Amino acid sequence: MDGFNEEKRKQDRIKQHSFLRVNEKLALLIDISVNGLRLAAEYVPDDPNVEIKISIEGTEFNLTGIIRWFSEKNSFSGLYYLGIFIEEPPLKYEKLITKLLN
Repeated sequence: MDGFNEEKRKQDRIKQHSFLRVNEKLALLIDISVNGLRLAAEYVPDDPNVEIKISIEGTEFNLTGIIRWFSEKNSFSGLYYLGIFIEEPPLKYEKLITKLLN
């Protein structure tokens, strides 16, 4: 069974595969929107409040988020899939994601 709140994003998303850090641990970004991320990781943090470090088009962002949902560990990849809501994204981040969506 999936964990936390299973609320899904309604915003348009950009499929983007790159690495990022969640609480200083490596994760794989799957898609991104202004207010959320979907990623794959070898772990699920115990606390749903997370710190995210991500580089988008050469610009580094330090974001805070809340894990809204996560899947059971995938038996093939050995990874969990997580949905993270981005709290108060910086204006520069919002503008960059909006530009990439258009």
